[in-house]
Amino acid sequence: MAEFLHSDYEFRVEEERSTGELVGQVTAIDRDLPPYNSVIYSLLFHDQPDVFSIDASDGTIVTCRSLDREITNYFRFVARACSAANTCSTTHVTVHVTDINDHAPVFLFPVAADNNVSVTNRFRRGDVITRLVAVDADVGDNGRVEYQLVDVDHVVDFYFRLDYVTGDILARQDSSAVTGSYTLVVAAVDAGTPSRRVQTALTIVVNISTSGKPLQSQPNASSDDNLAVVVVIVGTSLPVAILLLAAILVLLRNRARVERTAAVTSHGVYGSKLSSEGAATNQEYATLSRARTSTRLAAAVTVQPRYDNHSQV
Repeated sequence: MAEFLHSDYEFRVEEERSTGELVGQVTAIDRDLPPYNSVIYSLLFHDQPDVFSIDASDGTIVTCRSLDREITNYFRFVARACSAANTCSTTHVTVHVTDINDHAPVFLFPVAADNNVSVTNRFRRGDVITRLVAVDADVGDNGRVEYQLVDVDHVVDFYFRLDYVTGDILARQDSSAVTGSYTLVVAAVDAGTPSRRVQTALTIVVNISTSGKPLQSQPNASSDDNLAVVVVIVGTSLPVAILLLAAILVLLRNRARVERTAAVTSHGVYGSKLSSEGAATNQEYATLSRARTSTRLAAAVTVQPRYDNHSQV
């Protein structure tokens, strides 16, 4: 019986290779004695039977056509080994298609239909004006993209700089005076060997600001300071206001107490005065009454004799 040495085999082959490229070899052994130990190899495919072929006598696997990793990055199939007695065994084969640097980067921005950006002239140093975006269909270093400025003149270099990793185009310095249109030639380059590159043009249009606001919303230091001052004032004044209010309430309470005490005292004095004055008046009235009574009696005594003398005549 023919038996494979391994239950699984893995091989790697570069993409874009020509037909007949060696992939690898599988091996099975029949322990019978010759001529009964011969082995015949074949491949069993679930799909794409024209991709690989195997040498029936030695198990060597080769490509039947060029492979493209960007379409299919691996293949999996079954290899079979049969003995002269038609007893067979199988093994799984995986072929990984490795990448070569067969693609150049492609710009998503800027592109022919969208290759300009407009900003106001209120940008600050470090503000992101725009961002270059490029992709590469390859993997690893072959697909790692960096950015470059090409043929930079002194005016562009004075106002703008490029982050070669992120693709950000940033303001090199604060500026509110610059206006106009600036064209930058930019390139995207992959890290493959040899590298591939693509370049295009980007136009930055700087307009006069009408709002006075900067390009990006940056923290306003003076606003923060003013807010801090207000917080400090409020935090300081609130306790003072509370203490002042408490003092006013105490003063009002004391004043009310004093007024009540004064009212009670005045009422007592006035009542006593009225009582004293009433007693004096009563005494005077009694004296006056006694005096009037005495006067009347005296008058009566004086008139009586005159009346008697008249009677006698």
